[in-house]
Amino acid sequence: MGLSASPDDALKAAFDDAELRLRPRKPGDALLSGAHAVLDREAETVWYRDDVPGAERRLILAHELGHVRLHHHDDDCRCDDGDLEEDPSALAAGYGPRQRREAEANVFAREFLLPAEDAQKLFAKGADAPSIAKDLGLPLSLVYSQLSQRAAKMPPSPNNGEPSPKSPPIIGGQGVIAPGLDPSQAAAAYAEMGPLLVGAGPGTGKTRTLTARVLHLLNEKRVAPENILCLTFSRKAADEMRERIAAEAPDAAARLAISTFHAFGLDLLRRRWREAGLPPRPVLLTEAEGLALLEKRVGRVELDA
Repeated sequence: MGLSASPDDALKAAFDDAELRLRPRKPGDALLSGAHAVLDREAETVWYRDDVPGAERRLILAHELGHVRLHHHDDDCRCDDGDLEEDPSALAAGYGPRQRREAEANVFAREFLLPAEDAQKLFAKGADAPSIAKDLGLPLSLVYSQLSQRAAKMPPSPNNGEPSPKSPPIIGGQGVIAPGLDPSQAAAAYAEMGPLLVGAGPGTGKTRTLTARVLHLLNEKRVAPENILCLTFSRKAADEMRERIAAEAPDAAARLAISTFHAFGLDLLRRRWREAGLPPRPVLLTEAEGLALLEKRVGRVELDA
């Protein structure tokens, strides 16, 4: 039983191709900043803890490789336990840019080390999950995850194999108001200059207008998706905006940064923790902890009666 290349050989070849060195360090080494591994782009090196067992080490390195392949920016990437467990559906703070990057790196790592198709072929030949994990030197949880994957099946076309006609785009051409927008919303969506402050109350179509604005920038102004940041107050609105944009521009939607203000702020602090004077992975207070802290300090706040 086995794959065309062992996980170790595949990792070495991939990092060699990326012209990155792999260098082990002691757990308390300053280069690790308290993490399991750090992708140091300036030094063209991945530093990793030398005391991590082989199976977990392979997952950590594959996770960093995911950042190399998927995320092209100048920031260093750190990997700790929280990053390996990032699950957007379980985030209390909202699905932000950082969580999205870590989730993408996790998916990449699992598929790189053990493609789901290969895992299912091994299982079909009589190998169970523990034996696959042992033979390949991979975490058992990773094997279970890959065995649970199923290839997506596309539904048959309702038009006898012919492509379905596209629905009208949200964004219209020059001087054309897009379907679903009133004149005031269209004025905000198609504004030529910025910054622009638009006053809008509840139920006035803010999410619809922002979505139209993004599609206008993408389709009419040819702005690169990586240069667009969309922030909203609620996770529901962020999800709705992401879905609407994905329906019209699926390729661009995957490269946009769409999140809540709170998730973006947390992401910024976690990426720039040194500049903010914070620990490498700042702790987010729960609502109960925040109230407890407020009760202790409220007496010190000078408030008028």
